[in-house]
Parts: sequence; structure tokens; C-alpha cells
Amino acid sequence: MSNLSTSGTGHMRAGATPGTTHNGMGTASLVLGIIGLVLSWYWIAALPLGIVAICLGVAGRRRAAQGQADNRGSATAGMVLGIVAVVLAVAFVAIVAATL
Repeated sequence: MSNLSTSGTGHMRAGATPGTTHNGMGTASLVLGIIGLVLSWYWIAALPLGIVAICLGVAGRRRAAQGQADNRGSATAGMVLGIVAVVLAVAFVAIVAATL
């Protein structure tokens, strides 16, 4: 792989770093939030997945605010889904513990 990028005219110039975005944290937050929400009844998996989704969502939103990423919506959705997964997992544990 070479270090080539296009200028505004469409011509390649050598030595330039491509203007890539770092969208991994927002995307990972969304994926983990969805999985955590689906598995919210299985609290032992949903709790850590939700917590990691929240942390990655916050980090992804921070990167988007700094202009390093362009998927603020995905990071926000992942963070919200992570919060919902954690709340549902804790509620499920509370309900099960109350019935014992």
C-alpha cells in the first residue's frame, strides 16, 4: 500500500495521509448495544455488553465531536441501547430476586 491520496482535482499526490475517519468505536457500540438488548433477559451477558456499549458510545461521540469520526448517530444509538440493556438486565435480576 502506498501513501497516496487525491487532491481536490482528483489527481493523486505522494506522501499525503488519507483523510480517514475512525468510526470503529461508534459502530462497535451500536453492535454491542443491540446484542446486549437482545440478551437483556440473560443478565450475565447483557450487563457487561451494555456497559462496554455505553463506554464505546461515549468515546465514539467524543471522537465525532472532535471531527475524527462521522458516525455520531451510531455512537449515540449504541450508547442508548447499552443503557437500556443494563436497565433491563438489572430489572430482570431484581424481579427474579424478589420472587425467590
